[in-house]
Amino acid sequence: MISLALPLLLLSWFFVHFIHRFYIPPKKSRGILPTSLTNRRRNTTTVTLKTVYLRIESTAFNFRHDVLSHWLTRNTAARLPTALRVAFDAGIVISLLGMVVALVLLSWTFMLLARRLVAGLAPPSPDIHTHVKRAYQSDYAPPTSPARSPADLPVQLLIPGITLPLSHLPMLIGALFFSQAIHEAGHAVCAALDGVPLQSLGASLTFVLPAAFVAFPSHTVAALSPHVRARIAAAGPLLSALLGLAFMLPFGRVFLLAGYSDVSAEGLMVASVAPDSPLASHLPLGAFLTALDDFSLAGAKESAWHEYLTTPRPPDFKEPAWCVDTKWFLSHPHGCCTAPPPGPSSDACLVPLTDEETSRCTNASELLVPTTNVVTRCEGPCTNGQMCVRLRGGEEFLRIRVRSDDPKNPTRVILWRGARDEIYQGVDVTRWRPRSPFLPLWFPNLAAEIMQYIQTLTISLFFLNVLPLPQLDGGILLDAVLRHLERKSPGEIDVEVGVRERGAPSRSLRGGFPSRLLRVLTIGLLGGCGLLAACDVILGKYMRSSG
Repeated sequence: MISLALPLLLLSWFFVHFIHRFYIPPKKSRGILPTSLTNRRRNTTTVTLKTVYLRIESTAFNFRHDVLSHWLTRNTAARLPTALRVAFDAGIVISLLGMVVALVLLSWTFMLLARRLVAGLAPPSPDIHTHVKRAYQSDYAPPTSPARSPADLPVQLLIPGITLPLSHLPMLIGALFFSQAIHEAGHAVCAALDGVPLQSLGASLTFVLPAAFVAFPSHTVAALSPHVRARIAAAGPLLSALLGLAFMLPFGRVFLLAGYSDVSAEGLMVASVAPDSPLASHLPLGAFLTALDDFSLAGAKESAWHEYLTTPRPPDFKEPAWCVDTKWFLSHPHGCCTAPPPGPSSDACLVPLTDEETSRCTNASELLVPTTNVVTRCEGPCTNGQMCVRLRGGEEFLRIRVRSDDPKNPTRVILWRGARDEIYQGVDVTRWRPRSPFLPLWFPNLAAEIMQYIQTLTISLFFLNVLPLPQLDGGILLDAVLRHLERKSPGEIDVEVGVRERGAPSRSLRGGFPSRLLRVLTIGLLGGCGLLAACDVILGKYMRSSG
């Protein structure tokens, strides 16, 4: 997939250059009078294209921003402007707290990644011996490498094709651009609240990473008080945090009102199946799933489907036992039990619960999907002429129960042999059944994934932008706060115009040692986390390939 996606992206950029090369802008007006003497508003749009970098900047919304600014500043004592000022002032405190939390999360992530990397590079314990199974053992378990799940990391990378499915790239790009647009809208609204005009707004695309931005006149921003500058800088992170919190609320009712009904009380429905999945011919769209093995899907949500199919079983897990006819069991061969599980065929190695008996091989469907009353569960002592057996450890069988329309056989069972996560990767389920045949099954899941990405990215943008770096909102906020503290320092007269008392020592907080140390620490943590995360991904892939 990655090898196919890269040429498609390069081809898309080729078409962007082709369109830009032959695009002819509309003819400009040749009026004699200057534009400033007319009632027409002059809007300009600038397009910059360099290799895989596209930037579009426009002044088309400047007039609307001026109208909003005039309306908000016309009556500063009105309820709405007052409420907005209080909210954006609270954003300063929230952003400063977020800055502290972001630095703590970065430090914690750095320590965890460093510890994982050291543990991964450490030689294996001499007590662990890799061996090859050559004879039957009832408690056999294949050697496994230590799991390297990123779930314990507070900061994780979203990389399509590595940590995310490559097919999620369009959703990720759209959610990222939407989150950034809301973030920049916070800066614009707060600037309008204080009468700061808009210079331009625009968007950019660097290969596959989108970005939105707003620009204000530098001389106007420089003339603002530190309090107002801090408020404008914190407005973007504030809206990101509020949007992320809003998307944490349950949105299931939206689908319920939009033509879908929740059927999770009875089970889950098949929303889509990958064409290359072996289950494509067995699970049609809309098939109703009622259980996985003995785990009932009634009352479950999509997360239960994910957890059951992707969570590793504990080492002491034992397959359920079955009472079978002793003569029927002993009539089977035991050839498949000499090879380590799982085997290539549908034969399953059955292990008696008594040590004096021998193992036997039988077709798994005869035990797990019986068509007669030959086998029953070992819920108690088996009757005379029967014995209790179970699947050998390591046998990868899974039963998928599907509700059938046949009244004589209301449930059919699909027996799957192989890794359970392959089912999760190939089959998408939903708990929302459309009330109309024109509504697609996949829409609720798609909308839920997009909302999940928006929630994740808005919270990520909040913590990223409040970092104390000069290029980010956190750096501007920290600069404004320190300037505000400098103005209150007894050794200063007017920091804004650069006048200092003669002979007074320099005590600038903004350019002092604590500020520089904080910025260097942030850059070091970001670079260290990125480098350690890349090493962790490479080491994880190496361990999986060697295992």
